[in-house]
This record gives sequence, structure tokens and C-alpha cells, in this order.
Amino acid sequence: MKILVFSAHPDDADFGCGGTVAKKAAEGHEIHYVVATGGQKGKHGIDASSEQFALMREEEQRNSAAILGVKSVMFLKFVDGELENNDELRRWLVHAIREKKPDILMSMDPSAQKFDSVYRYHKDHRTIAMAVFDAGYPAAGNNNFYPETGEPWTPKEFWFFGGEPNHHEDTTSFINTKIMALLCHKSQVNPEEMEKWVRQWAEDTGKNAGMPYAEAFRILSFNR
Repeated sequence: MKILVFSAHPDDADFGCGGTVAKKAAEGHEIHYVVATGGQKGKHGIDASSEQFALMREEEQRNSAAILGVKSVMFLKFVDGELENNDELRRWLVHAIREKKPDILMSMDPSAQKFDSVYRYHKDHRTIAMAVFDAGYPAAGNNNFYPETGEPWTPKEFWFFGGEPNHHEDTTSFINTKIMALLCHKSQVNPEEMEKWVRQWAEDTGKNAGMPYAEAFRILSFNR
């Protein structure tokens, strides 16, 4: 099985579904990442140009992905904070889907619109979630959309995280791997605070499914 994971910034996917990514990779499934922006506006006092910082964050993401077992990372290099669900972005997403031919598309949930978290509802997060849905259906499977990007391909399922779930993945055996991967994002995380928060979040999620640690998804099938 192939899984294509989309995120707005380096580290988004690792926080949202890193345990599941590590689990699926360990099971022998092929995982690929697509990261839309360079995250260059999240410098937090680091002395570097925007271009230098984007490269730094790319390296952090490559290192993190390697720990999780991700086979490749594609960086689309859009500007952090300026992502738009437009023709250019959707063309790139369709290109990635047709190139990798995944069974599953994984991203933040486009239906999550509660605005009950400042961080979760960053504009880029909302934008990539909607764009992934639009690229996954109808564009990727329909040759009338972006025929220059390759032969049409229709995945089997969306796995959305950050919304109202209908599926839980037991990530108990992979919580440490997830934390190790997140520690690669040195420009973004406070190690002690991050580990405490990630463990608590996974524990709270697992309680709803009788699991010590878990990640939650809303699975949506392409079957009619």
C-alpha cells in the first residue's frame, strides 16, 4: 500500500500523524510526504534569512521523515503564510498524486472549521486541507484536469486528521519514534514541553478507543 501525506509546513504531518506514519512504514507500506511551504516565517528569533531558514526547515523535515520511515519528501516551496487554494497549488498536488499513485491520501481535515485552536487553524493548514480534497477529487482521477501532469489516478481513501474521527490507530509502540522525529525540528520545538504535550495528546486520543496512545482520523472512501 502507498500513502501520500500532505502538509502545509515542515513538522505539520509529524505532529498530526507521525505515529501512524511510523507504524505503517514498519508494516512495510510505502510513505511519501508533500510539504507545501518552506515554513520560512516561523523563525522565532533565529538569525537567518528567509531562504536560509527554509532550507534549514527542509533539512529538519528530511531528518524527521527518515526516522519515521518515509521514503521521499517533496517540497513545493510556496511561501509560508501565503498559501492559496488556487490552480497552481492544485496542479502540483495532482502531479504528486499521479506520480506516486497512492492508495491513501492523508492530510488535515477540510471539514474541521471549529476554530477552537489558534494553532490548528492557521490559514495554511486550512488551505492545504481544502486543496488536497480538491486535487484528490475530482482532479487527480479525471484527465480533463491538468493532463500535462500524467495519467489519471484515483486513490482509495482519504485519511483526514484534526477533525471528527471515525477511526483510531493504536500508536502505542510508535510514540517514542514520533517524539524522536519531532525532536529533529529543532527550530520549532522545546523538547521537554513538546514531549509532554505529544504524550498527553496521544493519551487523550487513545482513551476514546481503549488504547494507551492513539491518533485519530476521519476515513472517507472514494467508493460510491
